[in-house]
Amino acid sequence: MTKLLAKPVSFIATAVVFSAIALFSSGNARAAGEPVVSPLNDGGSVYHYHPDSNEKYQLFSPPTGIKHPGGVMHWRYNDANRPVSVTKNDAITKTQAAMAKWTAVCKISFVYDGETAVGFNTSDGNNVVGWDTTIVAPTTGITYVAWNPGTGLMTDSEIRLNANYTPGFDSTLVHEVGHALGLQHSDVNGAVMSGPPLTSYNGMSSLGADDVAGCVFLYGAPGGPAPGPDTTAPTVPTGLAATATGQTTMSLTWNASSDAVGVANYKIFRASNGSQLGTVTSPGANVTNLTPGTTYGFTVSACDAAGNCSAQTAVASATTQGAVADTQAPSVPTGLNAAGAGTTQISLSWGASSDNVGVTSYKVFRGGTQIGTPASTSMTATGLQPGTGYSFTVSACDAAGNCSAQSTQASASTFTASSDTQAPTIPTGLFAMAVSSSSINLSWSASSDNVGVTSYRVLRNGSLIGSSSATNTTASGLLPSSLYSFTVQACDAAGNCSGQSTASSATTLAATGGTGDTEPPTVPTNLVATAVNSSTVVLTWLGSVDNGPGNVTYRLYRDGAFVSQGITANASVTGLAGSTTYTFNVQACDVSGNCSPMSPSATARTTGTTTGGPGANYQDLWWSPGQNGWGLTITQHGEALFIAMFVYDATGKPLWVVLTSGTWDSAHTTYTGALYIPAGSWFGAYDKARFVVGAPAGTAAFRFNSLNSATITYTLNGVSGTKAIERLPFGVVDATPVTDYSDAWWAGTQEDGWGLVLSQQYRNIFAAWYTYDNAGQNTWFIMSDGVWTSPTTYTGKLYRTRGSQVFGANYNQAAFGLTEVGNLVLTFSGTGAGTMTYTVDGLTQTKAISRLGF
Repeated sequence: MTKLLAKPVSFIATAVVFSAIALFSSGNARAAGEPVVSPLNDGGSVYHYHPDSNEKYQLFSPPTGIKHPGGVMHWRYNDANRPVSVTKNDAITKTQAAMAKWTAVCKISFVYDGETAVGFNTSDGNNVVGWDTTIVAPTTGITYVAWNPGTGLMTDSEIRLNANYTPGFDSTLVHEVGHALGLQHSDVNGAVMSGPPLTSYNGMSSLGADDVAGCVFLYGAPGGPAPGPDTTAPTVPTGLAATATGQTTMSLTWNASSDAVGVANYKIFRASNGSQLGTVTSPGANVTNLTPGTTYGFTVSACDAAGNCSAQTAVASATTQGAVADTQAPSVPTGLNAAGAGTTQISLSWGASSDNVGVTSYKVFRGGTQIGTPASTSMTATGLQPGTGYSFTVSACDAAGNCSAQSTQASASTFTASSDTQAPTIPTGLFAMAVSSSSINLSWSASSDNVGVTSYRVLRNGSLIGSSSATNTTASGLLPSSLYSFTVQACDAAGNCSGQSTASSATTLAATGGTGDTEPPTVPTNLVATAVNSSTVVLTWLGSVDNGPGNVTYRLYRDGAFVSQGITANASVTGLAGSTTYTFNVQACDVSGNCSPMSPSATARTTGTTTGGPGANYQDLWWSPGQNGWGLTITQHGEALFIAMFVYDATGKPLWVVLTSGTWDSAHTTYTGALYIPAGSWFGAYDKARFVVGAPAGTAAFRFNSLNSATITYTLNGVSGTKAIERLPFGVVDATPVTDYSDAWWAGTQEDGWGLVLSQQYRNIFAAWYTYDNAGQNTWFIMSDGVWTSPTTYTGKLYRTRGSQVFGANYNQAAFGLTEVGNLVLTFSGTGAGTMTYTVDGLTQTKAISRLGF
């Protein structure tokens, strides 16, 4: 058994994925307005054959086969996990005997370089033979191979023998050494390199004619020259036909070409200008981004892995369907809700309308008069009278000017001056610092209010001296060398004010100008943040040094916001949320008002409750232990959960199932909601008008037994069952500060229907991209092994997977396979926005993304 693409590891482990020829390449840079080519399908295993052998060479490897440079394989033995029934000497001796069988039939030699404790490495050139306790019978061995796709030369391989099943492992070695040389399974029944469902190779150690032919093809005959380069191009494709499939799309079909070694791909060209539009790996392609009612001509050329390409076919032409006038209005908006948001404002929200082309805006009416045209499904009506009732309706419109009928009416009243009787919370963290002989700077933490804080009243020695809409101000006109005490109150628009804050005092500088000190203290160092429970973090640091008089005061900030101040080099922050990551900084200030730069950040994550319930945080990556290859992401906003499960359908293709909203039971431990399997359009040319949520495919109840374990009880497509799940720890403990980007992200209403969920632990991010393939069916990609390449850029490889059906069947982990399809670069601009640049099967695109509110 061989693994040419990836180790069978869990998604969150550091995945080893080897170089591969892409399934789709964009060719030359595509000019604006050029057609876009994509494969007709992405399924099925495609193999190439050499005419002298039935050894298969997978599409992902060079069709001419992969081999060791110079016809020499250096190898080492790893004795870890060796079963007691086998001696070390026996293992090494039988490995050498297996290698000798191949040396006898082709021009390959083996060099034993001793023992090693190192396993697979994609580029160190040390091929390893060892043991694996995780391999499940009837599999008796697995071989991992890495190679350079440009040269077809191997860079590393590892043979792992099943440590739980050792009878006849010498025969297993002959087979696995064949894989390590570059041979895949043969279609000849009885060959040593045959594989399931053909006759088992166990007990077969004599190389057959087919095995010999495959090895000679790669390395040459013993004593003879190595195989020469491939210089023969494939035959010209025949039967090229172009068919219009819509106003902006066409499909191309043709007959497969033949080649002495194997056809690697087909290049598609636009006949009018000769530009290459793309590359596919099997006959047939879809062409998009065309203009309605326009004739296009195309040609195709077949190429092999050595770069030999046939002549182009004769031109095949077709005319796209003509544009059809849009006369259909969007559906009427539903669920209009109106709620007072102040004495002069009412908030409005409603459910999105649908349209055959696309909704572009909504018209909002108050008492029959239009007052706004928002593009989103919400708006705030302003400039209203206090204590007055208003009625609203909404209409949806498309780009052609078709507008729906107005929605059902919704009414609400603005607040009266007396309707809001709740005062804001008392301000905390008031800090006073003298900055001159006549002024003192004041700062404090923001208060909260059921409607909104509008201002803060500042009192000096009990008397009101002014107000501020911000959380800081300067008290001026003071006397030199005088002690002053300050308090602050928070007030709202209705005139409700909180109690006064705890007082903070400071003494103005002397009239001579103070100390003349203009040098700030040194920056605090060695800041350490330690979570002691679900709501408290303790901080310590090394104190600063200052050249001026008086004590140094330390200002503590949490996630950029001021928290408190003190004169000791330690602090305790309480009232935090459980299972949440916080970032802290400290700044040192002297009595003259000079402040150091911020200290380096320290990060701590509070612990979670163990029993769940109200206030518990379940946001994370989850999986079912022992069922490697599928999982789910839970995004939590307050008490609302957004759950997306990345699984497989009955054919093994990726499928995602989503629960977008639900309700908690009275114990607040079970969250129940409807399951959906949406459909849409290909991510390479996304059209939100084709996004279809569809009817619910079932329901699921997530019962959280603790903060870290849960049970899913589901009914999906008429099949019911349960699954046990747990949080999946994947982050490496690292105190280096970084913003927490865990959330659901999307490209906004213009590309409604797909999204990216980021699960972050410490500095490690697991990205699950939920999107659609070129057939409009939902699919997903994952990035599990990214790295920070700058303070705001995280990048890694993208993988497509196949696996066993998850719901309604017994999951078969052996069916799980991982394929590298490109890469993903996440660039963050602030905490809530950024871009995702991805390359998938040769197609590169960039999307602006932001956090998804729900």
